[in-house]
Amino acid sequence: MSESSSICLVMPYFGQWPFWMPFFLQSCRFNPSVDWLLYTDCQPLDHCPENVRVVQISLNDYCRKVSTKLSIDFSPTKAYKLCDIRPNAPNLARHCHNSISKQRNGLRAWKAPGRIRIPLIRM
Repeated sequence: MSESSSICLVMPYFGQWPFWMPFFLQSCRFNPSVDWLLYTDCQPLDHCPENVRVVQISLNDYCRKVSTKLSIDFSPTKAYKLCDIRPNAPNLARHCHNSISKQRNGLRAWKAPGRIRIPLIRM
């Protein structure tokens, strides 16, 4: 992830990558000032740009981390329900991922996309 980035988009995505994922990665490649942190159980991505970090994790393990970090019982049966915790995704990423935590002070904003809608969370 880039040292000069001021925005990090955090996206849990479970299931299978959509057919348009190579186009998404190309878009990320052309926007090097924005970092992406993807939590997923999908197959590893080929030719991933430097500003995209993929964290391999199962949906169950991700939900366990959510439950622990937020002190709640979060056990959805479908990945779609991750939208319920979308406002907390940046906080979860900060606590769960050391490389992001180290960059935190330099970030202007964290975004937690859900179903491609991207709410802005300012720090």
